[in-house]
Amino acid sequence: MASIKRKQVRELKRLASTSGSADALLALLDRSIKFGHKRLALRRWFEAEKQGVAVPQASRDYCERLMEGMPAEVIRNLCLQCGLLDSQGRLAEFNAMVSG
Repeated sequence: MASIKRKQVRELKRLASTSGSADALLALLDRSIKFGHKRLALRRWFEAEKQGVAVPQASRDYCERLMEGMPAEVIRNLCLQCGLLDSQGRLAEFNAMVSG
């Protein structure tokens, strides 16, 4: 992936948040992985999965490995930020996402 400038990142974030653009979501996830932004990579993975984007297996594997070394509370907070918690505070969408 070519280097993305800040202005381009802002545009990708806008596209991801307003239209759920799969290309934008994946580009942001790839960038987060490339730069070693662990929490941000997980958050972007959760957002992409929530939007139904087909995340490449290598990216999924990377994010799953990140979660193995993270405290449960950090993961829970990321899921909360992404709206993946159900009304009971359970990780229903998250559990379905990683097991399916």
